[in-house]
Amino acid sequence: MYSFIYVTLSVLLLLFTTSIVLAETQNSSTKLNFNSTNNSSNNKATLYSGEKIKILAGYPAIIKYLPGNKNKPLVVFVPGASHLARISYGYPGGNKKDFLEFWLHKEGYPFLAVSYPIENKVFSKVYPNFTITDWADQITLASNFIIKKHHLSKNIVILAWSFAGYTAVKTNKLCKNQGLNVVLFIGLSADPPLRGLFKEPNNPILPNIKMLPNGMVSPKPLNDWFDAWFINQLNMQDEINKHVIIPKGIYQSKFIGNLPVALLGTQKRYNHGKFINDINATLQDTQGFDYSNYPPIAVIYDTSYTDDDNAFFTPHDWSSIISRNVYYDILKKTKSNMTTGDTWRKISDLVLRAPKKFTIAITPGNHFFFIGEIGAKRTALIIKSLIAERNAYNTSINKLAS
Repeated sequence: MYSFIYVTLSVLLLLFTTSIVLAETQNSSTKLNFNSTNNSSNNKATLYSGEKIKILAGYPAIIKYLPGNKNKPLVVFVPGASHLARISYGYPGGNKKDFLEFWLHKEGYPFLAVSYPIENKVFSKVYPNFTITDWADQITLASNFIIKKHHLSKNIVILAWSFAGYTAVKTNKLCKNQGLNVVLFIGLSADPPLRGLFKEPNNPILPNIKMLPNGMVSPKPLNDWFDAWFINQLNMQDEINKHVIIPKGIYQSKFIGNLPVALLGTQKRYNHGKFINDINATLQDTQGFDYSNYPPIAVIYDTSYTDDDNAFFTPHDWSSIISRNVYYDILKKTKSNMTTGDTWRKISDLVLRAPKKFTIAITPGNHFFFIGEIGAKRTALIIKSLIAERNAYNTSINKLAS
């Protein structure tokens, strides 16, 4: 009798567990799951194949490396707000061709994805005091670790999606200190440093940032704007590619989570259990006015009406930085008399043409334009061409210096 009950309960438990696993992969239309809890799950159980958790700058990061041609620069992908870098390489059972990693690896590039700690079960706890400086430090340390371990060249190309653009200056300075050379920092519809400060006074969403009980910030209190927006962006990419790229249940539980408030780039900071306004701390965090320490910049941006801020302002916000960067590079290397007619003409040509050369609009697609085979393949080819264009620019600058 007891054995019969035991077997029956075991079968029921097995069926219940199986139903939960299957439910995760369903294409749900429910809202994003930004639950505010301190996670205590087993990290190893939630990691995907090839992922490793490594403590960098005092915080955990998920890194995933795919080897390539050691003579090519290491391409490093950095996700934007609330996302893990899985957005660049996908999930078990997904179509690899829907993600950037596949296409960049096909072009021969070694590929590294670095996820900062968000509130997701893959991390054992939350880190509300994590800053843009910590973020840049993790990018640098992860890159240096992989380069040393796999005996790669010290040249890296950083792909910074969305808010990851805030890390440009700090990452470049830290890379220099580690002996790494940022060949190109490519923003993928990315915000330049300081944009968050300019957004806040007039933006109807950002002033509503509220601290969760665990110190993190969630898009959810922001009038559910991000909640619907993320899903809408994914749905549009599904339509372009004529299939579901990431099932919504997997996206909600395995790709996103609440984030530390400093990464929004506004003046709001976490300080001893509360949010404070400290514009000086944010300026120090991003160092966006330090024009001489920007890496070489390029930008790929979408033109979607659903991403108006990037469609209208991204190429222009980065253009002056790109021009200054080229000019400062020339000043550092050129020893000849710049006022002579021929030299000045060449310098003017390089500086004034740079924004058009290094800001590329991509269609079709939205803020998630690099997701799905159509956009992922096209983005990889643009990245390859931008690297070649920057190498050509370097050659021209070096000729002026000789």
